Order: sequence, then structure tokens, then C-alpha cells
Amino acid sequence: MSAYLKSLCNKVPHKHLGGYHKMKGQRPSLFKLMHVFLTEDSLKEMDLRCQSLEEDVRRVKLGKDEAEAVFGAQIEQLKADSTERDDCIEEVNRNLETWKVKHEVLAAARDELNAKITALGAEIRSRDDHLHQLHLQLIVNAEELRLRVVELEIDVKRKQESIIEGAEEKREVIRQLCFSIEHYRSGYHQLRSATSFCTFFAV
Repeated sequence: MSAYLKSLCNKVPHKHLGGYHKMKGQRPSLFKLMHVFLTEDSLKEMDLRCQSLEEDVRRVKLGKDEAEAVFGAQIEQLKADSTERDDCIEEVNRNLETWKVKHEVLAAARDELNAKITALGAEIRSRDDHLHQLHLQLIVNAEELRLRVVELEIDVKRKQESIIEGAEEKREVIRQLCFSIEHYRSGYHQLRSATSFCTFFAV
């Protein structure tokens, strides 16, 4: 007889037992109790149903055990995954701190470079202004030199013309001197000839 039927018998109210009580305060035997409430066919059907239920219970228990095993493995895997995730988060946090430090260093270097670039830009602008002033001064000086060259060219041309005029005057003076020399030379020769002729006749 199944354990389920035994449990069922124990739950039957005491007042339904009737004259089958053997003594006051005690329940009748299981066999007599079954004959009171059940026929033989219904008893067999109940027993089969109980066996089926027990089989269902075993299957459910087996499924429960399998599910617990699966869930346990999944829980362990989740725990391992959680531990790995925590380790990864910790590593990421460490890397984040490292990158923060590197970022601060790079930011400081960037600010320093920006300051140098600003200073160099100001210096370049100052030099550009100075070069512009020098360029303007060179333009003024070049214009002054050009005007001075023009003046010198005019002065040279004037002096050249003066030299040419003086050379022409000198040539004219030389011609006059040559003419005078030639005149005096001719007179000298004439005088000398006359003097020689007179001396000849005096002898």
C-alpha cells in the first residue's frame, strides 16, 4: 500500500469510523478503513493514481534536481562572470586613473606649448612690424638715393658739358697759340734772312 493512502487514512475524521472502533481513542486498521469507504476497484484505481502521482513527484524531483544542477552551474558561472567583471572594472578603474594622470600631464604640456606658441606669435608679429618699418625706411632711403643719383647725374652731365666747353676753349687757345707761334716763327725766319743778307753785303 502506498504512503499516500496511509496518509489519507490518517486524515479520515474519527466520527466516520462507526462501529469499527476496537477500543476507545484508537483508529481502526488500514484494511478495515479501506473497506468502509472504498470498493476494491476504486482502491485499485486510487492505488494506480497514487503510483502515477508518485512517479510524477519523482519526475518533478528529478527535474528539480536537474534544474538545481543547471541553475547551480549557471549561478557559479554568473559568480565567475561577476568576479571577472569586477576584476575588469577594477582594471578599467586603474587604467582610468592612469589615463587621467597622463591626460593631466598632456594637458599641462599642451598648455605650455600653447603659451609658447602665443609668445612666439607675439614675437613674430613684433618682428613683422619691425620688418615693415625697415621696409618702409628702405623705400624712403631708396627714393632718397634715387633722387641723389638723379642730382649726381645732372651734376656729372653739367660738369661733362663744362669739361667739353673747357676743352674746346683750350683747343681754341692752342690753335691761337699755334697760329701765333707760326706767325712769330715766320717773322723770325724773315728777320734772320734779312740779317744774313745785310751781313753778306757788309762784308
